[in-house]
Amino acid sequence: MSSGTIVADFESLTLGELVEATPRTWAKGATIGVFSEDAKNTLYAIESSSVGKAEAQFVGATANGDIVAYYPYNAQASLSEGKLTISTDSKQTYNPSLLSQFVENTPLMVAKAATGEKLSFEYVMGVLAVNVKANLKIRHIEVSSSKPLAGRLVFDTANDYLCSEAESGAKQIITLDASAEL
Repeated sequence: MSSGTIVADFESLTLGELVEATPRTWAKGATIGVFSEDAKNTLYAIESSSVGKAEAQFVGATANGDIVAYYPYNAQASLSEGKLTISTDSKQTYNPSLLSQFVENTPLMVAKAATGEKLSFEYVMGVLAVNVKANLKIRHIEVSSSKPLAGRLVFDTANDYLCSEAESGAKQIITLDASAEL
């Protein structure tokens, strides 16, 4: 399979004043997963000239036909009958650079496009920002839900990537770890 290039950026995101005021750029080492007619969870890596930019070029094997892509890359992700199945971690680590550069532990983002079209990534999972106005050192915060928040989750590509189901072992509690003072 020959090499191909995919161009990606971000859809407009509504994440609140703090995050909206911070430009989003792609980080060094960023990788996306790509599914198409001939690409089955193929890893695409960011070109070094795209690091720090809002629009980036990713290089991997040539992908033909309609493309479904996600970020960050996960080797165990699968796509079958329009359902993207991917594992998410129940421990999310606070990283101040998350506000500007997409790095590991970034909430899952997805994009769809035809061959040659730019991918515009959007969040399919919530982003929780906690602002504590006190001189406290927060170690962790647990968040619970009536629906699965972590584990092996299934997203419906035909229904705006709604999480349609979860596989056995999915968790309804996630832990937000913070190593910095908030």
